[in-house]
Amino acid sequence: MTEFEILLNRANDEKIEVFIFKFGINLRGVIKNIHIGINSDLTFQERTEELYHELMHFKYSARDLINYRISNDSLKKYILLKEERYIMEKVFNHFIDINLVVEKAKYCQNDFELAEELNVSEHLLKEYLKYHVDEVNRLIKRNKAEEFY
Repeated sequence: MTEFEILLNRANDEKIEVFIFKFGINLRGVIKNIHIGINSDLTFQERTEELYHELMHFKYSARDLINYRISNDSLKKYILLKEERYIMEKVFNHFIDINLVVEKAKYCQNDFELAEELNVSEHLLKEYLKYHVDEVNRLIKRNKAEEFY
């Protein structure tokens, strides 16, 4: 059973309906009440990651984020950004192990190769590195120093 199928079962257990369809806008996924929509333009791995992301919104959010996104209220925008960042960390922690990033970065030539080695989408890896590049670089430097001695 693939991880996507496991996540679909989890959604089903929570009585959440999951739909995969082409969005008319640049959106990867969305959740509203008990419905999750996943963009059909995503790769299978990206769909898996996005389904997990939306399930985390279901688990940790009590708000209507769609209306928060279109609101002009700066407090609502701030809440939206804070929640999105919190959810992204949940997704990162589920799919990416920083120690594997450091280990595999030694012989990968680019982000595409590293994403393949980590079995994540290049999109998720780039998002991860955007927030964790300093931590990854610090561990790489420390590992190089330890190898030297």
